[in-house]
Amino acid sequence: LSGCGLEKTPDYVLFSGTIQNPRGEKAFVSGSDFSHELQVKEDGTFSDTLRVTQGYYSFSHAEMTTIFLTPGDSLHLDMDTAQYDESLVYSGTGAVANNYLAKKYLEKEKLTGDYKALYLLDEAAYVKKNQDIKEACTLLLENLKATDPEFVEIETKNLNYEYLGMLQYYESSHAYY
Repeated sequence: LSGCGLEKTPDYVLFSGTIQNPRGEKAFVSGSDFSHELQVKEDGTFSDTLRVTQGYYSFSHAEMTTIFLTPGDSLHLDMDTAQYDESLVYSGTGAVANNYLAKKYLEKEKLTGDYKALYLLDEAAYVKKNQDIKEACTLLLENLKATDPEFVEIETKNLNYEYLGMLQYYESSHAYY
């Protein structure tokens, strides 16, 4: 079909990486209906073909982070387990969305602070704090350059879902602390 000008979109993601200070020989990518074990070589590198649908997945090796995969991507991850979240850097196709997710996590961590202190806030202050977090993450998303509009749409909905989820947790978490 490519001779007719129609190229089939691959149904897989090429996912590779280099892990400084690897902890073991395995890493994992998982989603709601997907789980795959990656072999980490002695030098900390890994590479595999993942047959996935577009969406959020978890990557875990010592700790866990959220990644966004789209069939056709060729994504590379550089990281150091000694500074896990602070060291995540993606390159290749799909890198813009995934670098955003890494920055979003750090921003949320900075703004949230201690969860106990967060849940001890009175309701109005808790709602305001979560609005501030959502707005900061939305601003990060709006500042992305050359990214997939479909990712922006999905992530915008996800930010709202995360915000509403945090509001739902307030009553039980506030009572717990």
